[in-house]
Amino acid sequence: MLINPNSGIGPSIVKGSKVKLAYQIKNAKTGAFIDETGKNNLPTDFEIGKPNIFGELLTTLVGANKGAKLQLTLPPEFGVQNPAAREFAKAHNLASDTILSIEFTVVDIVPAR
Repeated sequence: MLINPNSGIGPSIVKGSKVKLAYQIKNAKTGAFIDETGKNNLPTDFEIGKPNIFGELLTTLVGANKGAKLQLTLPPEFGVQNPAAREFAKAHNLASDTILSIEFTVVDIVPAR
């Protein structure tokens, strides 16, 4: 779910935009924090439309501005299908049935050229 997508600050995100994201990752069932920006060297910079740990899910940000929030719920199957997600689950000792709740905030946007 995209929250506050058009805050009116700066350019809108299009495919090819480079974005800096802050995030919080929680266990959707327990609400316990698993990870957040600045810990464990997870990426914060992404190019929309290029392969990344979240697959194509960040394309949901297309049309949003700086300050927008994106809330994603990732089912356990996501980790099975995505090698980077499998590594994340292993590094955090997550059970195979863990559902993740992730909230991203768009910190900065570099428009596509």
